[in-house]
Amino acid sequence: MAAQDFVPEWVAAISAAPHTEDVARSVVDMLLQLAADPHLRPSIPADVWSWLNERPSLPSICGGRYLGSGHDTVRTVRALDDIGILTSYLILVWSEWEPLDHGDGFAEMRMSIRQDFSGVGNGYCRAELRRLDYILGKLDRLSVRLDIRLGDEELWHDRLWHHSKDIESRYGLLKRVVREMDQKATGTLNCMPPNFKFLSLLTLMYLNRIPLHLHVYLPLPRP
Repeated sequence: MAAQDFVPEWVAAISAAPHTEDVARSVVDMLLQLAADPHLRPSIPADVWSWLNERPSLPSICGGRYLGSGHDTVRTVRALDDIGILTSYLILVWSEWEPLDHGDGFAEMRMSIRQDFSGVGNGYCRAELRRLDYILGKLDRLSVRLDIRLGDEELWHDRLWHHSKDIESRYGLLKRVVREMDQKATGTLNCMPPNFKFLSLLTLMYLNRIPLHLHVYLPLPRP
C-alpha cells in the first residue's frame, strides 16, 4: 500500500471504531504521527481531528506526542479554527517528558496562546490549560529528587537534572503567557460598565449549559 493510500484506509477503519480509551489512545497517537509528515498531513480530513477531544491518557514515551508538537502540526490545528480541539491538542502534547524543542513548535504554541486564547470569552479555555501546573509540579518534584547524588550515578543525575530544568523553563514560559492573557482579560472586564460586565460573566458561566431550544422572555414594563 502506498503511503498516500494509507490515510484513507485508516480513516475508514477508525470511522467505525468505538470511542473507547484504548481506541482513542491509538487513534490520537497515529493522528499526531501522520500530521508530522508533510506528505500525509493534507490527506487528513478535518473531522478526524475531533478525536483529540477524547483526550486519552498517552504513554510517557509516545511517538505521536514527540513528532506531533512541531511547528507545522501546531499551525494545522490552529487553522481548524476550533478552540476546543486546539485546547485538547495542547493538553495532549504537553508532558513533563517532552521539551517542546522540535523546530519552531514551541514558538508557535506561545503565539497561539497569545492570539487564540486571548480575551474575556476564552477564560474557560485558558483555565483548561492548568495542565501546565500539573507538569511544572511534576518537574519540581523531579528536581528535588535529583538533588540527591549517588556515587557513580552523579554524571547521569547531572544530565537528567539539566534536561528537566530545560523542560521546566519552557513550560514555565508558557504558563507566564497564559497568566498574562488572564491579566489582560481581567483588565478588560474591569473597564466594562457594571451591567455589561454582569451580562458578560453570566454568558461565560452558563453559555454551554443553556439548551438551544430555550426561549427567554423579558417581562413587560408596568404602566
